[in-house]
Amino acid sequence: MSQNIFPFPKSGKTTVRMTGAGLFEVECVGVDKNDYQLLEGFFNNMQGRFREFQFEHGGSIYPKCRFDSDSATFTRHGPNTISVTFPIKILPGG
Repeated sequence: MSQNIFPFPKSGKTTVRMTGAGLFEVECVGVDKNDYQLLEGFFNNMQGRFREFQFEHGGSIYPKCRFDSDSATFTRHGPNTISVTFPIKILPGG
């Protein structure tokens, strides 16, 4: 099991959608500077698709996941309001 756990932001609104078999989309809208730094740091630490992490959603824990993209676009809406969407893939055995 991965020791890295996807950090859900405390600010803004986060929506998780299942977009296919073993695929999630996590949309974080209106996060503040602290959560932006947390999310960007986590994404960079996972090196996009390269490293595995644990993802928790709806009472289920998925121990083997990775980002399904090597890039993330952080959109600034104001001085302290940022949005980003992450595609997450559940790996076999996860």
